[in-house]
Amino acid sequence: KKELFSGLKNLHIVTPSFWLKGKAEQSFLSEYPITVIHNGIDLNTFSYESPKTNDNRKVVLNVTDGQDERKGFFDLLKLRDYLSDDYLIRVVGVNPDKKYFKKGIEFIPHTSNVNELVEYYRNALCMVNPTYEDTFPTINMEAAACGCPVLTYDVGGCSETIDEYSGTLIKKGDIQGMAEEIVNCKFDRKRCSEYSRQFDKNRNYLEYMKLYEELA
Repeated sequence: KKELFSGLKNLHIVTPSFWLKGKAEQSFLSEYPITVIHNGIDLNTFSYESPKTNDNRKVVLNVTDGQDERKGFFDLLKLRDYLSDDYLIRVVGVNPDKKYFKKGIEFIPHTSNVNELVEYYRNALCMVNPTYEDTFPTINMEAAACGCPVLTYDVGGCSETIDEYSGTLIKKGDIQGMAEEIVNCKFDRKRCSEYSRQFDKNRNYLEYMKLYEELA
């Protein structure tokens, strides 16, 4: 990669987070200009509405793409032991081995219905993202935009996806700390959604177009 990407003319690098930009600047890619343009989401779809659930339990949501240790799947299983029966952990996007089934955890296979996903966000007490590696997790932005506060490990670009009104950063691997934040989770859900406005995909597309025009 160093041989292929060194000494090129007119190369301009775009990263989705300042964290990744910092990593690139520590590598051989530092010879090139680097611009941050955050990934965007559809704010017409991912938007705030008051919860409509009739579930008496407090739903703690996780959205994932599989049974992945890097994304904190096994931390979710451990998290269940720190919460009372008043809480239900709902994991969307995985159909795990039956040996991982546990009282108080609901597994929902991958959904391609975005409106269904939006309802999961809107009706959850919070979304937990115990990821161990991430450049700029889109699910954090989607959840917050729907008024669902985000509790996430402080890794990669996670800190850039939320602010003090839309979520909490937790030390990587601190499952007990995450459980405590769940129990104490009290956010103004409408205020929560406001930070995500800067991630409007249309606005970010324009940032790319502006950059292309500057480089032309």
